[in-house]
Amino acid sequence: MKFITSTNMPRTKGFSATVAPAATGLFIALAGLLSSFGAQAQAALPTVSCNSPSAAFSTGHNAATGGALPQNAVEPSWQFAFAGRPVTNPAVALSAIPPAAWTPLTVYWTAPWSESPYANANWVSPLGFDRANSQRWGYYRYQFNLDPAVDPADLAVQLSYLVDDSATEIYVNGVAQSAYAPIVNPGSAFSTPPVSRTLTQDWKPGLNEIVFQVLDYGWVTGLLVQAEPTAVCKPTSVDITKNASASQVNAGGTFSYDIVLTNQGSQQATVSQLTDTPPAGITLNAWACTAANGASCPVPSSGTGALNLANLALPPAAAAGDPGGQLRFTLQASVEANATPGLLTNTAQATPDATTTQCSATSGGASATQCTASASIEVIKPVTPPVTTPTPVPADAPWALLVLSGLLVGLSARQVKSRDSV
Repeated sequence: MKFITSTNMPRTKGFSATVAPAATGLFIALAGLLSSFGAQAQAALPTVSCNSPSAAFSTGHNAATGGALPQNAVEPSWQFAFAGRPVTNPAVALSAIPPAAWTPLTVYWTAPWSESPYANANWVSPLGFDRANSQRWGYYRYQFNLDPAVDPADLAVQLSYLVDDSATEIYVNGVAQSAYAPIVNPGSAFSTPPVSRTLTQDWKPGLNEIVFQVLDYGWVTGLLVQAEPTAVCKPTSVDITKNASASQVNAGGTFSYDIVLTNQGSQQATVSQLTDTPPAGITLNAWACTAANGASCPVPSSGTGALNLANLALPPAAAAGDPGGQLRFTLQASVEANATPGLLTNTAQATPDATTTQCSATSGGASATQCTASASIEVIKPVTPPVTTPTPVPADAPWALLVLSGLLVGLSARQVKSRDSV
């Protein structure tokens, strides 16, 4: 890997080939020793939810005031560990850094760095060096607990950063993020714009960590991370489905539709507008709402005519992996008696709130301005059985007279026989 140094650094930070290598273990031991020199213990790990301010990830951030910590203050969340020297040697693997090697950081922005332009972030440094040319590797670490209600797949942490001297890797829970895109080194002066990186992969339930691997060519290393003022989580996804109670309906018959809205993410989903306008041949007579998983139906929860509702709220799931808030709308419909036989398709449209909500992949995708779902029925004409009329026997037909005469003769014979037997 080619390492890039900042052209704005003093000459004393240039590479010195004459620096004698020292044992990597010595630096790790030194890091553990530094933690005993009056450094304050790291504060309790923060718990991050989708409602957490993104500034919680910034270096030198004052959570109490929302601003930046002053010069020489102790950084409460980020830590540092030495990873060996000189920089011509490979760094000690992150997995090999012992717990005792992690030490607190100090807010420090004196030259050679410029003062942070961010109101809620500042430079941090391990300091503790003799500031001689002592090339070294190091790790900056931020740890936090993920709220159980947050699906790890929804987490999206956007960080802009500057570093002295060079950032060579970013890890999320030990996984190198260069596997997804190259790590860009921004330098350490504001004449070079900060680099922005959004971390969306390799998060997990419970304890999580972000680690910057850096190299320093001498004097002192520093890191400035500004969490961008965007949501900690991705926009939540709302899913819409629609089904008809029958696939075929007679002209003049009745049936129903079910439209279901479901929150699939870790934040509250908001549907600005839900509409369902039937095609010609179908009439929507009435609708009624039922709610599940913490959601609430609009007031009133039923009505007549076509569906047209605004500002529907769907809360997130109580725990990651559970179903989110859900609203079901049952629409009573009828087919007009003179409807033309054939397939009729009805589409429901849900407009998500653009700042917090997007359509699920099956409802149109993240770029869609409206989430849609359709259902079709086939209109058929009812089958009426034909009416059959019995054919009358002509009374004056010759064969009919013969049959009738025979019947009369037989009847007379029975009467004579009955009299003789008395």
